[in-house]
Amino acid sequence: MSGEQAMMQTIRRWFKQDGWTVHGDDDPAVLRMRCSTDEASWLCLARWVERLDVFLFEAILDTRVPEGRRMEALRFAAQMNYHSSYGSWDLDLRDGEVRFRASVDVEGMELSDQAIHNVVYGCLRGMRNHHHRFLAIIQGVRADDAFEDVTQGRPTVRPVIRTERTGDGEQHYSRAGSAEELASLRGTLQAQQASVVEDHASTRRINDAARLLVNGLFDEAITAWLSIAEAWPARAGLAWSQVGAAFYFKGDYGTAIHYYEKAKEAGEQGMDENIEEAVEAMAVG
Repeated sequence: MSGEQAMMQTIRRWFKQDGWTVHGDDDPAVLRMRCSTDEASWLCLARWVERLDVFLFEAILDTRVPEGRRMEALRFAAQMNYHSSYGSWDLDLRDGEVRFRASVDVEGMELSDQAIHNVVYGCLRGMRNHHHRFLAIIQGVRADDAFEDVTQGRPTVRPVIRTERTGDGEQHYSRAGSAEELASLRGTLQAQQASVVEDHASTRRINDAARLLVNGLFDEAITAWLSIAEAWPARAGLAWSQVGAAFYFKGDYGTAIHYYEKAKEAGEQGMDENIEEAVEAMAVG
């Protein structure tokens, strides 16, 4: 038996002892399990990465992010990862797949049952606590607004996670939200739904403008973003930052700096770096 086979045998034994229904006999290198809440479900993958001596556990949302919302979801994932002390969010830009992963490096030591437990349930906590924010982004909520909810510690329901179990059926991992939490969630969802309806037109225009910029149609993108800034003042900071980017790519660094500064005054984040980059490009050019 190879080292990888022995480690996968150890991992499979832990999941079965913990009561999980394990799939994946067709691929002995990967174990597959299922988890769900009332609002979402996900596939769980467990594997041993032999070349790194790493046990890896991943939770993959069944719901995919549509193409028009992937950049917003990617922005949220990047914000979460920058501040994360455990695990990471990944988004596949090709198909919109969202996953949360956690791992442990056991080079020079044994893979203990406690280490497996910590990785698995740490990953499940991460998915449980924040998957609904990706679902909200899919529905039109801005990444910055979703991340602000996280940083401000706004109340959120931590739903029961149901895992496929052997023996006595499903195990309810974690806890149901309290009545107060559920009332808060209803209010939040109602407010988000109203915001989605009101914001639908601006979101569509923003997606269209973003595609123009990505495709190198800079003049058309500038026109589109300026019209967004005029029509939706609340989005002006974002719009001006993108106008600045378009002028930067056109080589008009002075005008780019002008719009970056407008975006900064409007509260858009990350403009200092953009301004510095444009100043350096101007000096070289």
